[in-house]
Amino acid sequence: MSGPATVPLAILALYVSSHALRALYGALAVLCAGYTSYKIWLNERTALDAERAKNRRPYDEHRREAAAQLLQRYSVQQRDLLRFVSLHANPTANTINQSTRLTAQEVRQDIQHLEREDILPRHEDNLRGVVRFSVNQGWSSVFQDVLFPRYEPEDRPFYASRLFHAMVKYSRRFPRSATAWRFSATSTIAE
Repeated sequence: MSGPATVPLAILALYVSSHALRALYGALAVLCAGYTSYKIWLNERTALDAERAKNRRPYDEHRREAAAQLLQRYSVQQRDLLRFVSLHANPTANTINQSTRLTAQEVRQDIQHLEREDILPRHEDNLRGVVRFSVNQGWSSVFQDVLFPRYEPEDRPFYASRLFHAMVKYSRRFPRSATAWRFSATSTIAE
């Protein structure tokens, strides 16, 4: 690594006849090379610190462990409900009911249980006449990291979502259908 002044100073140090000037130009060439190396390192370090700050989680490891323990108390259905609500910003009760393979009674029970725990607050929009749900803001970012990707004993999620598609590991036993531009085919290749 060399700065703009390092090479000319090094050449001057070679061609000057005076020993004092030769030592001076050589020392200046070494200092310029050192300063240039430091500036390059400093720029890289600043970029690294900015990247680390951008990717830093807004919570500590104890909070993550507490979230994992809290989620273990809930059933697979309830965790899938939390995944669905996390992915779909404030879905309506109707949207949740339409995208599940559970009965309306089971969905209602899961929602009520999570509401009692203050994990899934209800927001009533009286103007539009709909009820919306969201994940508690205190747990939202932690749950995103703990709930995804989905590793559950139940193979298919209880709440269907196109946003789940890339995050769910499918089984070899159940082929999934793949739709192309002009035709539809069933794929038996498991990931």
